[in-house]
Amino acid sequence: MMALLSWSVLGAFIGLPYPDAFSGFACIGSTSFLFGLVFFVIMEIDNPLAGIWFIKNVHHEWMKMDVKVWREGEYERVRLTLEERIKQNGNGKNGHHTKSALAA
Repeated sequence: MMALLSWSVLGAFIGLPYPDAFSGFACIGSTSFLFGLVFFVIMEIDNPLAGIWFIKNVHHEWMKMDVKVWREGEYERVRLTLEERIKQNGNGKNGHHTKSALAA
């Protein structure tokens, strides 16, 4: 998505009439450099533990844990909590859960 936007903006800049070749190269080159820099920063922020930048304020627990295992465990914990709430509040008519049982 970001590449499509970048290429369309660069295509628009390429299509502009420039007074000389140097100004055209300067405009398109600087725009390309800025798009590359933005892409680099976004990729580094996306996963600070695997990139060139290493953020020193990251908790040590975050570096040791497996994200996929944590997500599965968190999903299971939330699911069990919801089931416990439903059991505590009981079922509605015909065995269907009531809104109050889910909202508690």
